[in-house]
Amino acid sequence: MTPEEEQKVKEQASQYIKGKYHKEFTVQEISKNRVTGASYDVSGTIQDGKNTPVIVMLEASNEPIDTYIHTLFSNELTPHIKKVASQIFDLRSMEDNLTYNYRDGVERKYKSEIPSVLEVLKKGDKDLYLQTSLRVYEKSDQAKQEISSFLQSLKEMNFNKVIIVVYVYDNALKSASKKEDVGKYLLYRYNITPDDIQTIDVNNLEPYKTKIKE
Repeated sequence: MTPEEEQKVKEQASQYIKGKYHKEFTVQEISKNRVTGASYDVSGTIQDGKNTPVIVMLEASNEPIDTYIHTLFSNELTPHIKKVASQIFDLRSMEDNLTYNYRDGVERKYKSEIPSVLEVLKKGDKDLYLQTSLRVYEKSDQAKQEISSFLQSLKEMNFNKVIIVVYVYDNALKSASKKEDVGKYLLYRYNITPDDIQTIDVNNLEPYKTKIKE
């Protein structure tokens, strides 16, 4: 990019954020699509008191889009979900990827006044769905009941679309050498991908279960 082109893209991204969220945008890096030459990813931080990292995607033929809402909602929801999981499971780890999409024809409604993601869920916003993988330890054959409790918690949070994978490991993994193959201790895998978590029987998990080890 020429200095003039870079400055133009920088100003465009900053004006877009200023107009949409009424906040300043500090640009840190600009990447140009080498194939089309007509699109840019502008990385930076929004001056919102938290210096939230954001990417603004600019294309000549489309409206700009950004990652601000996704980042804010994920930053709020990730520790909340992990706390719920930690209270229910003997948790080894959790991966999180909250996804927020706009359905066709839905106005991009979160702009200058951005609510808590938990309040958004309470209102039944089906643009939100949760995708996460959990690795848990089996203790006294309680994993199935614990997964049911976790799913019930997600239902009570008012989620609809979820993609939840739970890997259940033998408790002996806790004392195993770090050099050992973790896969040797995997007992079950639950792939929970209902059309709507609100409609499933959380106590009937057999359709989602794969037995790995006898």
